[in-house]
Amino acid sequence: MVLTCFDELLPTKGIALMRGDLISNLHEDEGLTLMTKVMDTYLKEPEHEVVRQFNHDPNSFNYEEYVQKALLDFATLKRHQVATKADKVNLGGPKAHYGHKTDAELNLAAGGTWSGRDNKLLDKHKLKK
Repeated sequence: MVLTCFDELLPTKGIALMRGDLISNLHEDEGLTLMTKVMDTYLKEPEHEVVRQFNHDPNSFNYEEYVQKALLDFATLKRHQVATKADKVNLGGPKAHYGHKTDAELNLAAGGTWSGRDNKLLDKHKLKK
């Protein structure tokens, strides 16, 4: 699973957007549960104490206790996520045409490019002069 944080809106809107991409054998519900657990651990004060202890006082961090509690929390959170999950919205099938113009509609010949200087179509074979 890859989590990406988009924080561009943080200065102006005070929010950050998160995206989670599943790239392994995780089920969608498991991915959502993991993402929720990671965000809670880093953003909520009581849960963040575990991160602080792991980073700043590793000798007092009880790994076995943490794993047991995390597994129980994961199972509980996953049951809740599944029970309260909204139905998926069907947006229909793929569209045949998305409104993009073809090369022919833009009067572009095969291999041609637009020159930014004079907006004339340049042929790649003529550029080799």
